[in-house]
Amino acid sequence: MKKLLIINNIPTPYRTFMFRRFHELAGEFDFESTVAFQARREERRAWNPDEMDLDFPHFFSKGRDSKPREFFTYNTINPDIIRRVRSGEFDFVVMSAFMSVSSWLTSLLPARDTVKVLWSESNLLSTRHMSGLSRAFKRALMKPYRINAVPGERALEYIRTIDPAAAEKPMIQLPNIVDSRIFIERTAGYRKDRAAIREELGVRPDQTLIFGIGMMFEKKGFDLAIDAARQIDGNYKMIFLGDGPRREDWLKRIESHGLSDRIELPGQASPEEVARHFAAADWFFHPARFDPSPLVVIEAATAGMPLAISRQAGNSPEALDEGRSGIELDASGVDEMAAGIRKMLAVPDEERIAMGAHAAAVAKRVFDPDTVVRNFYTALNQHAS
Repeated sequence: MKKLLIINNIPTPYRTFMFRRFHELAGEFDFESTVAFQARREERRAWNPDEMDLDFPHFFSKGRDSKPREFFTYNTINPDIIRRVRSGEFDFVVMSAFMSVSSWLTSLLPARDTVKVLWSESNLLSTRHMSGLSRAFKRALMKPYRINAVPGERALEYIRTIDPAAAEKPMIQLPNIVDSRIFIERTAGYRKDRAAIREELGVRPDQTLIFGIGMMFEKKGFDLAIDAARQIDGNYKMIFLGDGPRREDWLKRIESHGLSDRIELPGQASPEEVARHFAAADWFFHPARFDPSPLVVIEAATAGMPLAISRQAGNSPEALDEGRSGIELDASGVDEMAAGIRKMLAVPDEERIAMGAHAAAVAKRVFDPDTVVRNFYTALNQHAS
């Protein structure tokens, strides 16, 4: 029985689903999987591990007081995790080399008979302001890893840019995964009441509803959409769910632009509300300036939404079949964003509906949870043999 350790920062709802599938499918491939969390939570995130179902083998790193470390920061050091990796207790260790001081040390210190797998989701936008010293340091961090695990093409480009030799190592595609049954079943159920939900949301039958979800700060690009809407005439409405530090500022910007009847920012919403909006919407819209591997894109594709996502989204090559499952936007400026929105609004209804069906087919092929996990274990076994 081979032993796998996955090192992660903190528990999050979608990661716990992923780790559960790793555990449940491990036996098929003669593996045992364990997750090591560097801490219980982060100060900037509201997730509480006590409210999560962590029903898979795991442990929380302990501090000097022998209690689980409460908060993760980039300065976190986890001596117990480092010690266990170095001992050779695990045959494979999967982790990001770049997320904390502890990650650096775990990467650089030798480990007895352990294959280190580099789990990296960054893309080329992360290299824009990278100094030569930082690049050299990351190259050194990558060197001990024998396998790359990346969500897709953009992340592999990132590794290749830092160190072309590292990109030639064996590669396993490991995209983010979601509980697809939730979004397929919930959204399908709510689509039966689509007209009533749209009326409840204040959307006229003949209006195009553009829906997005994400944290309200610049990285997600919703401010670009707000400014672009000033340039666009047409019968449409935008609803962007989520909360964050810029939401109040952006609500004031919407009002000052005279767009309050066209753009709404209702705030944070439950998964049920997300599924209701998927059912009511005509487009899923993700205008991110920078987003390494957005989970919401996978959720929307799984739900059968036609996608309008920026090329700056790290998983756009895998999620988007241009012209068949949606359209690609450019989040480099307001004019570029306005051009993308106009392109979206010009798609006939019949073609748009077909795009949603194709998006669901792409999601099934690329992001199906069990397929992703089984392919990962198969690749590890091939390397072990």
